[in-house]
Amino acid sequence: MSGLCSYGGGGKCGESAWGDSPEGFCLAHAPHNGKTPETARLVWQAARRKHTEPAPDFSGWHFPSDEEGFLGQTFNGPVRFTGATFDNPARFLNVTFSDRAWFDNVTFAGDARFRHVHFLRETSFERSTFRDAAEFGAAVFQADVLFNHAGFRRSCSFGGVTFHGAADFKNVSFRGPAVFEAAVFDGSAGFDGSAFKTSANFVRTRFDKYVSFEETTFNGPPIFEAIVLTMGRNGVLGLDPAVRR
Repeated sequence: MSGLCSYGGGGKCGESAWGDSPEGFCLAHAPHNGKTPETARLVWQAARRKHTEPAPDFSGWHFPSDEEGFLGQTFNGPVRFTGATFDNPARFLNVTFSDRAWFDNVTFAGDARFRHVHFLRETSFERSTFRDAAEFGAAVFQADVLFNHAGFRRSCSFGGVTFHGAADFKNVSFRGPAVFEAAVFDGSAGFDGSAFKTSANFVRTRFDKYVSFEETTFNGPPIFEAIVLTMGRNGVLGLDPAVRR
């Protein structure tokens, strides 16, 4: 196979097609680019170079497993991971996103590790799929964040996370335990239409503005022990008092 990468209809990527890709993708977009340690290493070398660009675009990339990932890196400009796939695990521990970050329609095939990450601008995880554990513990979202229509197939942890902007979790599927223990919502929070199919832990969570649970379903009673409602009970919308404990 020769010519340019066929991702996005061909020519959009601009990289040369990889000879081992029957689809005509470049190495970064090829779904089997982790078949050898050498090809995986080359993908991550390219990713770490690209992350220093003013506005890196990793849309559609396939990230094979790597022991380091983006550990401790800083993205100074807007960054797109739209439609990307991460093999086990996706490592973003202690990363700083200085500008907007798009993770829409991303597939996290293994663990998604976003602990202690700082998101300084608007961030989106809309319609992304987390097939294994999702870990956002102690992350900070300085601006609005969207998780609309995301799917968490196993456990997800937002324990100790600070949401300074609006946090939108509408129409999300939480198949495993969902933990928001000691999270702080400075802005409004929305869980409308979402389904908690195992358990929902909001112990010691603080809601400074409105939080909405319109048409939200719980397989078992959500746990709201020791929560802080700055606006009082009138700031909680759509939650049947019968499901609280």
